Amino acid sequence: MQRDFCKAYVASGCKGTSGATAAAISAGYSAETAMNKGCNLLKDGRIGAEIELIRAGGGVRDENAPISRDWVLSELKAIAEAENHPGIKAGDRIAALAQIARVLNMADEAKEELKSRDKGLQITIVTRGGRG
Repeated sequence: MQRDFCKAYVASGCKGTSGATAAAISAGYSAETAMNKGCNLLKDGRIGAEIELIRAGGGVRDENAPISRDWVLSELKAIAEAENHPGIKAGDRIAALAQIARVLNMADEAKEELKSRDKGLQITIVTRGGRG
């Protein structure tokens, strides 16, 4: 039902909690619990990443499909780009960027600086050879 919620939420064209109740009902949650369930789902970082992936045109991944390098990168990218989402914090976005760097073998650099637009936070990652 969570995937159905994500699809319905994106199809509604809403952002924030405005379409969460209708999306929850459309996904099969009861009308009595839809408002709370919808808001709670939007606070879940995994749901937020799935919504961002659908918005980016990636669609919903088939559970039976094998996990590929491209899929991992697209999931991490959706998290890294999920600005102003209540369930995804600056630390989640920075961690996703660090994982992308590892997948792309960028962690072998002597020094990587990642700057977050969130509150001017700056993090420096220093690696010492090998995998990071």
